Amino acid sequence: MKTRTIILLTITAVVLISVVVRETGLLELDVYKSNNQLSAADNWTAINTAEPKNRDRIKVKRDDLSILILAGGDTLYKKINKLKPITVRIDKLESGPMWFPLYKSTKYTTRANTSLSENGYDSSSHHGIVRHLEGRLDISGELTIVGMCSHRTAEKILYKSIVERIAEKVTDKFAGLPEDFFNGTMKNTLAYKKQ
Repeated sequence: MKTRTIILLTITAVVLISVVVRETGLLELDVYKSNNQLSAADNWTAINTAEPKNRDRIKVKRDDLSILILAGGDTLYKKINKLKPITVRIDKLESGPMWFPLYKSTKYTTRANTSLSENGYDSSSHHGIVRHLEGRLDISGELTIVGMCSHRTAEKILYKSIVERIAEKVTDKFAGLPEDFFNGTMKNTLAYKKQ
């Protein structure tokens, strides 16, 4: 009986020590399999962003778009190309606990907003805006990780999947607009929002 107790205590101590060492970052040992199922809904408001009357205008290519994704004070994604950056701000991210040692499963929801406007000086359009494109993205999903994976790695997996989906949705929406939509007096209202 005494031998069993010693073996059980030893195994428990080894597991606890390995979890603490891995979670504190002293040991980076991640052996896991992850499954992430997410869905995204987007809602866009557009003013004068339709097909231009002058067909000779240059349209934006996907590779020319610049995208900046922010959450709080952190830059999660930065792809700077030819045009002024489209700034997307993640307003909220809610997820469950991801600190269980060998099995992590969490449902999450997030909301991101972006806005790009061109102010009109001699325009009779609404509030002096010549063109405006504003969007809200709502993403929800469930992340499951089985195996040895630290809390930090689980968060990186979660953020990476969300950021990739946001970048994909924003690129799909903004690609194909006239190039001059991104030049001149264009202003991303969220880029100047005070935190």
